[in-house]
Amino acid sequence: MEVACSDALSREALTVLPEPLKKILAELPASGGFLERDIQLISAEGQEHIWETVAAGLMDEGIPAGRILLIRDVTAIRQMENEVTRTRHLNSIGSLAAGVAHESVIRLVPSKDLPFILRKGYPVIKKMNRRRML
Repeated sequence: MEVACSDALSREALTVLPEPLKKILAELPASGGFLERDIQLISAEGQEHIWETVAAGLMDEGIPAGRILLIRDVTAIRQMENEVTRTRHLNSIGSLAAGVAHESVIRLVPSKDLPFILRKGYPVIKKMNRRRML
């Protein structure tokens, strides 16, 4: 946000706030209630920040008494959440790949050993062949 505190004193909030925050205040229901969402703003230094915002309409005996807007920088928190989600996703893909590889090897081992067993003429194979013939 590009306005210094000293510049914001004694000014209407809507003349000082960035456009996304103005939009949240404008979307508040007339009958009170609240809105909560994350917004992205670019700082004066050009860095992108994620802000968690909560806006609420204040009522006094059914009459609108004002609005309040709470914001906090949650950029680091959201980055960590995204990293955890990405790590879980990659972990799931790795587990799936390991399972597929394991099943492939299990299926290939008997076919790899079968020619060796047939050449040696093991008695187990001979018994199996006799049963098939019957």
